[in-house]
Amino acid sequence: MFNEDSLSDLERMRRAQILRSTILLLLLIGAVEVAVMLLIHPLGVPDIAEAAIDAVLLVIILIPFIYRLLVRQAVSETENSLIASLQLSDDLVRAMPAGIFIYDFIAPDRLILADGNIAAEHMTGRALSDWKGKDFDEIWPSAKDLGITEKFLHVAQTGTPFEEDNLVYKDHVLIVDTMVHVFTLPNNRLAVSFVDITERKLAEEELRRSKDKIQAMANDLEQRVEERTLSLQQLNVQLSSEIEERREVEQRLAQLNKELQLLSYQDGLTGVANRRMFDELLEKEWRRCQRNKKPLALIMFDIDYFKQYNDCYGHQLGDACLKQVAQALTDASQRPADLLARYGGEEFALLLPETDREHALVLAEKARELVLEKKIEHKPSKANDMVSVSCGVFSCVPDVETELVTLIEQADKALYRAKESGRNRVACL
Repeated sequence: MFNEDSLSDLERMRRAQILRSTILLLLLIGAVEVAVMLLIHPLGVPDIAEAAIDAVLLVIILIPFIYRLLVRQAVSETENSLIASLQLSDDLVRAMPAGIFIYDFIAPDRLILADGNIAAEHMTGRALSDWKGKDFDEIWPSAKDLGITEKFLHVAQTGTPFEEDNLVYKDHVLIVDTMVHVFTLPNNRLAVSFVDITERKLAEEELRRSKDKIQAMANDLEQRVEERTLSLQQLNVQLSSEIEERREVEQRLAQLNKELQLLSYQDGLTGVANRRMFDELLEKEWRRCQRNKKPLALIMFDIDYFKQYNDCYGHQLGDACLKQVAQALTDASQRPADLLARYGGEEFALLLPETDREHALVLAEKARELVLEKKIEHKPSKANDMVSVSCGVFSCVPDVETELVTLIEQADKALYRAKESGRNRVACL
């Protein structure tokens, strides 16, 4: 592949080596002659000139013999080294898997095939000897239309390879995908390398398909996530709405339960506490005052001659009378802890925590007067021509030996005493 070029390069190298060796040899002989002369004629100046002439003559005589002895040996070694190097390079190029063609470049755009490697023969299926000396456009007719020659020259100038698809020779695809490199050689030659990149292209295509597949899967997954997220958001809105509705229902139920509880502890006619609430609160206050050793007072009220009132004025006015009496008794006590309850038909009970006997008496008298101030006509009454109440008062400090029922019994006894004493009055025990 490199024979002609190698010989010309070798010739130039050999001549340069001979010239360098000759100059070094002359300098060496001259130095030796001068040294001998100084040894033979150490002091005489005239003798030095004569010795110099003898040295020059001796150099001229010895040049051919020393040339044969040294120069040829050096040149021979250089030739052998260079030939071995060229042979190694030639073997490497021929063994390369890429197809390499050597072209002679004839300006402006002709390429004449000069040589190539084994891979080039395998790639084309033809011996290079059949093509040597032929024009590139003759070997590859389609190359001219594709501008391949111009591409070769461009790559040679820029060093940038190009890719070519479907390298065809006589309707036969030699390489599906190839990478073309072009290198400039001495003596207007170009080395064109065709590297088969079909497998690389297939791998790249497979990688591209894999990426597309992964991207499609990622897009599908992203779309599913978005759809699921939207569904969850809609469900969250729906749940939030349902939770809000449920909260409103629960609040409404709580309010209704509260109202129902109030109704369960409230007298339906008068609006004051009923007997149930009175019994529960009485038990709590009894235990509390027992723990704290505080007095607990109870006032029992009874409307005087209320049966006769109903008989005279009717039950409708009787209910109105009960409401007015309840309002008057409520006005008598303003403390939050005090509890007024309807105890029976026309009986009311006022529970007074932490209230002693004297204060309970004052409060009972005030309540009696407030009822009279309502000025509810009651002609059948023997106590007063207006509706009046009788009051029984009892107060004690609960202890472990006293039962709760004692409070009610004693207040009721006091009420009985007020009635026996003429009604419309306050009595206590």
